[in-house]
Amino acid sequence: MRFYVSTNDCGTSSLFPNDETRLGKIKEVIDVPVYSLKMFFDGFPWDRFQYIDYIKIDAQGSDLNILKSAGSYLSERVVYVTAEADGNQYIGAHECSEANIISYMESQGFMRIHHPNTIDPTFVNKKYIEESKNIYIKQS
Repeated sequence: MRFYVSTNDCGTSSLFPNDETRLGKIKEVIDVPVYSLKMFFDGFPWDRFQYIDYIKIDAQGSDLNILKSAGSYLSERVVYVTAEADGNQYIGAHECSEANIISYMESQGFMRIHHPNTIDPTFVNKKYIEESKNIYIKQS
C-alpha cells in the first residue's frame, strides 16, 4: 500500500494522507507491504499460549481496520485491547472514530473500560474477565 511519510513528525506517517493543516506536509510516498492481524495470528504459536494478554494499536487512522482484520481471533484469543481513534486527522480515515471502535469491539464480545493506565479507548473481552484480573496493562 501507499505510505505517506510526514515531514514534521514521523509518528504521524500513515497509510492515509494526513490533514496537512494539522500534521504538516507529506515528505514522500513509498510502497510498503501490509499484512492483516489475522495473517499474524495464523502463524502464532497457539500451542504455547492460550491467549494474548494485551494489544495496543496506534496506527494513525488504521486502528479500526486492523481490529477488523483480526477475524475471529480477537474475540476468541485476546483479553485486552487499546486502540487510538484518530481518523479525523487523516484523509479517508473518518471511520476510525471512537464511536465506531466502541461499536465494533462490543460486537466482538468486548466491553469498554476506563483503565487507570490507558488514555485511548480500552476494552476487555467478556470471555476473559477472570483472567483479566491478573494481567497488567499500560499504554506507553
